[in-house]
Amino acid sequence: MSIRELLHLPAVEKHAGPPDFTGEGELQRGIAVVFTVNIIWALLPIYWKQVAHIPATEVVCHRSFWGFFLVLFLLWLRGGLSEIGDICRNRRTLLFMIGCSFSHMFGWGFYIWAVGSGRILDAALGSYMLPVLNVFSGFIFFRERPRRLQWVSIALAACGVSGMIAVFGSIPWVGLVSACNSVLFAALRKNAPVNAMPGLVLELLISAPFLWGYLAYLTVTGQGMFLSLSVSQDLWLIGAGIVTIIPQMGYAYALCRVPLTTISLMQYIPPTGNFLVGIFLFNESFGADKIFGFLFIWAGLIIFTLEGFLFRKMIKTAATGRKEG
Repeated sequence: MSIRELLHLPAVEKHAGPPDFTGEGELQRGIAVVFTVNIIWALLPIYWKQVAHIPATEVVCHRSFWGFFLVLFLLWLRGGLSEIGDICRNRRTLLFMIGCSFSHMFGWGFYIWAVGSGRILDAALGSYMLPVLNVFSGFIFFRERPRRLQWVSIALAACGVSGMIAVFGSIPWVGLVSACNSVLFAALRKNAPVNAMPGLVLELLISAPFLWGYLAYLTVTGQGMFLSLSVSQDLWLIGAGIVTIIPQMGYAYALCRVPLTTISLMQYIPPTGNFLVGIFLFNESFGADKIFGFLFIWAGLIIFTLEGFLFRKMIKTAATGRKEG
């Protein structure tokens, strides 16, 4: 009996038409999945705190190692291993995927380090800045034209950061580095239009020689933490791949089923959860400089979200009017 039969998975149909993701049932499942994914991301700092005594570089190596084999197995079940070869045959796409891989590697390592160093609020600040920075990067790199209120959002976010520097002498460098790396990843990924799962396998595979090589070095020299202290610690390290890969797969699942309006509103759940966890669970300092920056960035986000909602509503109304006409 094959694994596919054992797990009661349908046979892969090579020439089947595109799946139908429409319908109320698919929408409800998609919303449930994307909500769950965002809650997991919101609470993820609690997980990384369990391995805060381990260097972030080693944690991200374990995330890469265990996560790679998990997503490779899932891709094999889906019958999509051939997609990796297709990506590699396109030199331009492959170059952008190499950039994505290193941005991906750095982003997770930096985030895990920030949480372990007591900088959860700083990381949350970067996540809040991300939607506005993505619009600005679209203007810089892809000649997209932000609408008037989007420029107001960008200006408010810039005022928040500038005020933290000018008024309080506090440079929110952790949030800025995190947000800029995410913007860079999005810009690179936009130029590599590949499916989520094979793209993730390739990202992990490209960085594997560096991360797995370092992991092997730690093991050979006896400096690694894996299998050195307790079974629970080993399980936390193995789980580092699972708690990040599964939500990413869930997010890809939901993208096909849930309107982007709904997904964009839920994107504020993770930084809000990180923010609350940092303050109430780990007692991080929320001084005047952070209050100042957060207030400006939150104001920009409110305008950004409302403007996007009204713009989409206007487009939908105009389209309905043309159909009726």
